[in-house]
Amino acid sequence: MRLLLILTLSTISISSWACRCANTENIFFELLEAEYVFLATVTTVSDCKEDNRFEHELWIESVYKGELPEFSNVYTDCITSCAFNLKKGSRYIFFTDLVGNNIEFCELRIEGTDENFINTKRNLDKIKDAKLDYVKLYEHRDTTIGYSARLMAQSGRINGIVNIYNNKGNLVLKGLMKNGKMQGYFEITNFTKEFSEYWTGDYKNGERIGNWIYKKISKSNTDNIEYILYMYEDGEIVKKLDLDTDAQLKLYEPK
Repeated sequence: MRLLLILTLSTISISSWACRCANTENIFFELLEAEYVFLATVTTVSDCKEDNRFEHELWIESVYKGELPEFSNVYTDCITSCAFNLKKGSRYIFFTDLVGNNIEFCELRIEGTDENFINTKRNLDKIKDAKLDYVKLYEHRDTTIGYSARLMAQSGRINGIVNIYNNKGNLVLKGLMKNGKMQGYFEITNFTKEFSEYWTGDYKNGERIGNWIYKKISKSNTDNIEYILYMYEDGEIVKKLDLDTDAQLKLYEPK
């Protein structure tokens, strides 16, 4: 999961052992990538079990992505530096792959007491209620801050063109969703005070495939350009090549 973590990284620490997570801090990216997105209330929480996991029963109030039963048991780690459990009686919006029914520490979850909970639920409900519409979403109630998204929604699911913008109105992602999966050619951009980053490549059923080109341009020295070719299979990097400008032009020039 989290194939879009090529963007600005933030570090989360929960102990002196420093459980570290790379986080896009962008709810819309998480929505595109997660296998499941749902709203649930935690009804029970176990002690740490013999398999070194907490077990939680969830009442799933609303499913925004994927298919899930009304009640489901999920697990979290209880012994490593990334150990955590969910609060009994609390509501959460989860963005997760649910691999082995596990909720991973670094996967996004928004508790009902979080200031972003209501607006996130409002955005997800807009998608769920859409029959066929080009939906406009804002990360915050104040539309002048945070990210925004313009996406096609059909029968309650994202299906079609997706565009994501930063708070300055710059396009940071464009691509296509098909049946809730990232599909086909994508362009992803990250702007910071020091540099600009650009990624281009293809997805298939939500996984990166083939060749992806990464370009990083320094704002203080526009002649300082970094090129890297990443080769993906089933969403995993299998090869990485550093390419200078001349090598890149030669490699991709028309035959």
